Amino acid sequence: MNLGTTRVQAVLSLLADPDADIVEIVRSKLFMMGEPTVREVLDAAPGGSPAQREAGRILLCLKEPPLESQFRNLHEGTRGDIDLETASFTLAKLEYPALDIQRYRSHLNKMAEDLAPSIAPDDHPLRVIQTLNRYLFESQGFRGQKSEPVGPASSYMNRVLDRKTGLPISISALYIFLARRLELPILGVGMPVHFIVKYKTTDGMEFLFDPFNKGQLLTANECAEYLSRFDVDFEPSMLRQSSDRQILTRMMFNLCAAYRDRKDARKVAALERLVKILLKRHPL
Repeated sequence: MNLGTTRVQAVLSLLADPDADIVEIVRSKLFMMGEPTVREVLDAAPGGSPAQREAGRILLCLKEPPLESQFRNLHEGTRGDIDLETASFTLAKLEYPALDIQRYRSHLNKMAEDLAPSIAPDDHPLRVIQTLNRYLFESQGFRGQKSEPVGPASSYMNRVLDRKTGLPISISALYIFLARRLELPILGVGMPVHFIVKYKTTDGMEFLFDPFNKGQLLTANECAEYLSRFDVDFEPSMLRQSSDRQILTRMMFNLCAAYRDRKDARKVAALERLVKILLKRHPL
């Protein structure tokens, strides 16, 4: 598809827009138009400009294998588990096929760098949790998305970082990503109904807390009381650590529900295929 000079100039202007949402929309549309159109934009972009960089990244994305192949090739660590951060951003390509994953990794790196001077190796876990909470909720303005309806954006980690809001599992994943950069023992806990995390010390002490509710500390009894509101009988096993593949699968089920609410059968079918690929390699 030939855009023509006027439309190409409009696209170049949009690719250089300071609003990340606008840039992401244009990236996705160019991706869907295909390589000839992207090359037309790339050839017209001034050297070294933001538009040239964006068009070049889109071209690289077009050369990547299909998303299903990328899921089949998710890297396994020494324990046979996937890497949650890589997998969650790969999943986001279902909705944002031209996603620049490195941009979000760099953003997470910067957040960890901001936090590092405030956290010492011998800090008490409660102080570490308080430091994380202050940074994410007071300094950065993150919050749990409590308004309805909850759409797919609340599950995609790129949009969680852009919008600074998301589901319990998404905000918890953010804590996990930062904790791994800072070498903190913060683990995901796939409690029914509501995902939380815990800080587990080397001597076996555990501190449960809820990133969705500004890092509120929880006891096992409080978790049991919360689940009782949903007629769920509490068992201690519900507070075990979740593996990365379990967390990703739960994210995908949340997305399936969001797309069903939107009556988007194509996205639901695509997610179901990805879930089958993941579970075939990593049975739960």
